[in-house]
Amino acid sequence: MRELLTILSAILVVSLVGWVGYVLLFGSGKDAGLIIRETAGTVDYIDANGATFPASVGQTVEAKARLRSGEDGRAVLEFGTDSTVTLAESTSIRVMGFDSDAVRIELDDGRVEATVRPGRSLGVVSGDREVLAKDGRFRVASGESGLVVEVDDGAVSTSGLEGVSGLVVGERLFVAPSGEVVVAPIPRALTFEVAWPENVSTREAEISVRGRTDPGAEVRLHSLGAWRTIVADPSGNFEMVVPLEEGTNPLRVISRDPMGRESEETHEVIRDSRPPNGAAFEVHY
Repeated sequence: MRELLTILSAILVVSLVGWVGYVLLFGSGKDAGLIIRETAGTVDYIDANGATFPASVGQTVEAKARLRSGEDGRAVLEFGTDSTVTLAESTSIRVMGFDSDAVRIELDDGRVEATVRPGRSLGVVSGDREVLAKDGRFRVASGESGLVVEVDDGAVSTSGLEGVSGLVVGERLFVAPSGEVVVAPIPRALTFEVAWPENVSTREAEISVRGRTDPGAEVRLHSLGAWRTIVADPSGNFEMVVPLEEGTNPLRVISRDPMGRESEETHEVIRDSRPPNGAAFEVHY
């Protein structure tokens, strides 16, 4: 009997040590909050006191702390079985709080992709607006071009948006900086149409380049060694005035939507402001 008790005690000790080790390595189940599972490139952890250091795999992101990915950075956070938040490049979030079932983060700038499974909930806050999911897969992008939400699976509810209480699978929400709200199907590909000038040659010192892309997409035009940038309006329209130099002017236009979809077009315009050859002028007195 004594020998049996000794064996049972040993088994209990081993089990306890194993459980403690698991908790230390992987968190304590539902109450673990957000845990960093993957990082790539530059990802900074900023604690509640403002101290900044590199984020590390296995680290728990405490309430009020921030994560910030660089231009080459990416991070995957886990909050329960199969529930994750992925930070894209150039993204900054703050953990507003969490409990055994729910996590709330504030998206300062950039893009996140989230998968939420039953038994969990995730709220993504941007300004005075919030996107909440309890079962689904969705993306949120926030920045100077506005707020974009796309739902790939399940559904999300929203608050702070007049006339819109939620989105279902396949829907895209765009909120312009002006506050205008547009709900439409998620595009299969980035819309990008440039209405280039009909005449390849011109005598003018500048031309107007206009076109259409997805609402909120950033349109960048390269000419004379410099980039010019504009954000498409809620209808997807854009227009830029481009200066020209004498001779051939290569033009390059890139459209990139808040979710990272990108398309490009190139064109050439020749400026020839010289007088016509052989022009004859006769002066009468």
